[in-house]
Amino acid sequence: MPISTRVKRYLEANGARFKIHRLPNPVESLNAAVITKGIDPQAVISVQVYQHESGQSLVAYPLASRINKNRLQQFLGDDIKRVNVITLSSIFDDCAPSALPPLAAPYQLQLILEQSLLDKKIVYFYAGCPQTLVSVSIDEFRFLNPEAVVMAISEIDNAAEKRFSPECLDEVVDRKMSVLPRVPPMPDKVKRILDLMNDPESEASDLSRLIVSDHRLSKLVLDYAHTVLISDQDRPDTVQEVITRGLGYDVVSNIALGGAVSHAFDISADVRTDISRCWEQSIYSAELCRLLTSMVDPSLDMKASKSQLCGMFHQVGLVVMAHLFPPEYGLLCRLVGREPEQPLHQLETRVMGFGQARDIFSLGYARVGGWLLCQWQMPDEVIAAAKYHSQLGEAHIREPYVALTQLANYLLTLNGIGCATLEQLDDRIPEMLGVSLHESQFILDKLLKRNKQIEQLSLNYFA
Repeated sequence: MPISTRVKRYLEANGARFKIHRLPNPVESLNAAVITKGIDPQAVISVQVYQHESGQSLVAYPLASRINKNRLQQFLGDDIKRVNVITLSSIFDDCAPSALPPLAAPYQLQLILEQSLLDKKIVYFYAGCPQTLVSVSIDEFRFLNPEAVVMAISEIDNAAEKRFSPECLDEVVDRKMSVLPRVPPMPDKVKRILDLMNDPESEASDLSRLIVSDHRLSKLVLDYAHTVLISDQDRPDTVQEVITRGLGYDVVSNIALGGAVSHAFDISADVRTDISRCWEQSIYSAELCRLLTSMVDPSLDMKASKSQLCGMFHQVGLVVMAHLFPPEYGLLCRLVGREPEQPLHQLETRVMGFGQARDIFSLGYARVGGWLLCQWQMPDEVIAAAKYHSQLGEAHIREPYVALTQLANYLLTLNGIGCATLEQLDDRIPEMLGVSLHESQFILDKLLKRNKQIEQLSLNYFA
């Protein structure tokens, strides 16, 4: 049961609006689980229960902090101690001992609340089950705890901060991914395209020769150009023409790079249609990001070609999952089919796998994709877009390419294109980019007029 009986009754009786967030099963590390889901650890509420002269108090503080016992003693008295597990089990008789809710009334306790939590718009907490978190607005949380005593009773735990850091989670991902035998190495074609992209002296003829040497890449570039170019008149007939009078060197390089990456994976026939739909969403995202770049604030100094790469590869982690674990990926696709409105990063936590499949799915496709792009020496902005495209947070909106990818994914989700990836958008992103949602939707509407061509193009990537 995702919520304890008493908590559920209390929330419903008070008309509380809340969301349930499923965690990997089992939860090996709450630290890694919340970061993978894009949740700020300082917005996750931890709970301890203390015994003192006047009775028992529920102390709620941020997950990445620790209680300052001296401050707590100033309020409760010197003679305080944590309640033992046996007593906890009798008080919270409908909850797992590791998943106590920070709700005082259902359990007839006093609540002491860390004041820094009031700075968060949304807070997350256990509701009796270790596999789920519940989120509510901070105003809702205060309403549910009207008698709470608010004070500064905790401080940042530097050791916890290190555990919660992106660098620490990257180490976990690297350790688990590096031992998998079927992770494809960086393909030679990918390396050669990247070398050309990074060589300021390379010319259109160099890129054209490389693409034409591979029939699949050549066809893909021509099909892509014929799909996204607005005018059907005087369409280019050769790769060289696509570069010189069609899409340009940088965009064609990206298209070829996308094809070379897709050809590196062995996709089972059982999930090939599903992965093509995933890539269809990536094509929309790539083109939407590319076209929107010309409209963003010039001071951001964003490059359309890099924006296109961010959109194209932001979901490459799903391709990795389909390559490594076809049965589990198929299960994820069935979940998407049944609950299309649910964000992908939430559905993937419900995939029941075993051994390595369970370990990798617990990391999240976004982190897995970011890891692969890092191994294959992709630009830092592209890696960041893959890792954080579905994560809301203060740090991510300051990264223009991540913000643009989130804007594109939000619009695609609203328009029912591909899998739901971002159910809400930080209001500051359009302002930071200098592009309104209305303007962005106008660009997407133009792309949607070519939906049949884009659908066919996505099938060609994994044909």
